[in-house]
Amino acid sequence: MNKFLIFFVLALAALFFVGGCGQTTGTGGNETASGTGTAGIGGTGTGTGAATDWCKAGSAWDWSGATSSGQGQVKMVIRGLEQYKGSTYCHATIETTAGQEQGTIEYYFVQENNNVTDMWMVIKDSTGKVLGETHTTA
Repeated sequence: MNKFLIFFVLALAALFFVGGCGQTTGTGGNETASGTGTAGIGGTGTGTGAATDWCKAGSAWDWSGATSSGQGQVKMVIRGLEQYKGSTYCHATIETTAGQEQGTIEYYFVQENNNVTDMWMVIKDSTGKVLGETHTTA
């Protein structure tokens, strides 16, 4: 359960920094079209992709910084629009590392007016074993 919590927290941090599927990092959550910035919780991040392309395949975002488990990293890559559980979602793969722990989060979401309105997160350990799945709607 501890691994699940670490990956979940890192994934949520990544989502707050990105602020939208195609947006990139900035300072304090202010997104820019591209570049490098300082993340709000003591790490640094970089990103690619225009802010208007909310689900452009190939857009990416990286973060690294200190965590309670040691040095941590989060990398998110947008896969594009895909079918999941009978609906169309933007699919992003988030890879996390916190100290010696590693895992992947498959993130499926719908964005409307710059707000995520429907989201699935499938959390996996380094072997691909599903640790948990969560669904949230606005």
